[in-house]
Amino acid sequence: MEEQNGHVPREHHAGEYLANERTFLAWIRTCIAIISLGFIVAKFGIWLREIAIRLNPQVQLPQANASLPIGIAMVAFGGVLAMLAAWHAAFNS
Repeated sequence: MEEQNGHVPREHHAGEYLANERTFLAWIRTCIAIISLGFIVAKFGIWLREIAIRLNPQVQLPQANASLPIGIAMVAFGGVLAMLAAWHAAFNS
């Protein structure tokens, strides 16, 4: 149990450390999932264009493709989240 002044008793240090590690690893798993989804979203637009061209080679496709910027933003967001998780784990343990 935590005392009123925020000090963790010595007998609870291991449990506190392991809880912090579990939380950090959960954040890292979330970051990996966001980055992976970003790659999938970015490639989805390319895949749709390839399918459309194979089904109808004469089709004129618009150049605007929103999936690539959204995917890149998700990859960047996942990277920033990983850095924040590492910073929080390093300075708040």
